[in-house]
Amino acid sequence: LNQHAPVLGPDAVHQSDPVNIFRDDGRVYACYLGYADSGAFVDTGIYVTQSTDGGITWGNTVMAVTEAPTYSTDKQWLAVDNNPASPFYHRMYLSWTEFGGCNACIHFVYSTDSGLTWSPRTFQLSASGNQQFSMPTVLWNGNVFVNWAQGGTIFYRISTDGGVTFSAQSTAGTMNTNLSMAGRNWRINAIPVAA
Repeated sequence: LNQHAPVLGPDAVHQSDPVNIFRDDGRVYACYLGYADSGAFVDTGIYVTQSTDGGITWGNTVMAVTEAPTYSTDKQWLAVDNNPASPFYHRMYLSWTEFGGCNACIHFVYSTDSGLTWSPRTFQLSASGNQQFSMPTVLWNGNVFVNWAQGGTIFYRISTDGGVTFSAQSTAGTMNTNLSMAGRNWRINAIPVAA
């Protein structure tokens, strides 16, 4: 069954960068960008929708992060705490790159009600300047690990209180970003992935 990702209004004419995650009770979430080439930017940003029937139908669509003409969102990623022993069981976490206001820095929000509402979009995880490919990962004890790249360096921060506060930024390591292929005009990025 091929269907468009649900949006909340007429401006988000394009959708991209989909991320799907499953909760331990079988609920599946889809997170994606809704954007326009130009216009009012009233309903553009990062969307989250959910399905309780394995992805056949989708509902409870919300815009977790709104955009405006002065900033834009990119390369979002979503995680959920699936550990019943965690103090933050079923809390959801979302990070993305923000362009415009902070010149490609990493931002972060969380949801305590199954993705229906999200914390304010003002929390900035990284410094400004060419930060990309963030990924939140929930650890076995409920801590949240968020990593991202700046050029060939991988950074991370950890939260022990459900995404409310984070440790200082640390360096995890480096990676090879020279991924060009002779005779080809492709955009090939090295993307750090946590597991």
